[in-house]
Amino acid sequence: MTNFEMVERLRMKANVSYEEAKAALEACNWDLLDAMVLLERQGKVRDQEEANYTTREEAAPQAPKGKDFKGVLGKLGKKLVSLIDYLCRNSFEIAYKGKVALTLPVLVLVLCLIFLFPFTLIALIVGLFFGLRYAFRGPELDKGPLNSAMDKAADMAESIKQDVQNRKDGAQD
Repeated sequence: MTNFEMVERLRMKANVSYEEAKAALEACNWDLLDAMVLLERQGKVRDQEEANYTTREEAAPQAPKGKDFKGVLGKLGKKLVSLIDYLCRNSFEIAYKGKVALTLPVLVLVLCLIFLFPFTLIALIVGLFFGLRYAFRGPELDKGPLNSAMDKAADMAESIKQDVQNRKDGAQD
């Protein structure tokens, strides 16, 4: 490492002027660690809580751990807000005999599935056998295989219901 690079490194690490860093290095025979200690003893090092002391080459300074945690929490919060926004923009429709009986935000359906899973699942399946049809509507969920899967489930429930009815009618004859 050249003398200029050493002065620059000490200047950045100790947060001192170029002249102060050069004088300290010259006084310590160009030993970076001794120069840092000398500047500390003279009271010239500023922001000692955040200073990192090393004589090794560093690719990039590391951020303090508290800031990393806050950054992760901030990103997580933004993702959570965008997820809630997505779930509120789209809706879950329940139709009976071709008419929409109920429209709920997908967020409500997800919360019911999380907190009341068995009851919600049973209600959805029983509803299929009573002629209810389900669909997702909204900018992101209106198109795609999700609604065709819901239609297939409703058709399958109707087919099972017809088979049971036919067997019941055949058994009575």
